[in-house]
Amino acid sequence: KLGWGHEYADTARPVTASFVGAPAFAFTTYGAAPQRDSVVLGLSASTAIADATSLYFRYEGNVSSQDSNQALTAGFRMTW
Repeated sequence: KLGWGHEYADTARPVTASFVGAPAFAFTTYGAAPQRDSVVLGLSASTAIADATSLYFRYEGNVSSQDSNQALTAGFRMTW
């Protein structure tokens, strides 16, 4: 998989919260703003090693000019 991602929504993303012991005192915090544009990557492969078993591998990534998110998954699958 190869693609382009674009964030159309508001990137400010405030989070308003309060502590259980003081619910009347809410506060708002802002995290890092995501980039508007990013490259979306993905690769997967699997192979059968017997009639009911297989191995699989998957990579997914999202890369922008300021940050990147990457995930790697691998496993063994058995069906009966």
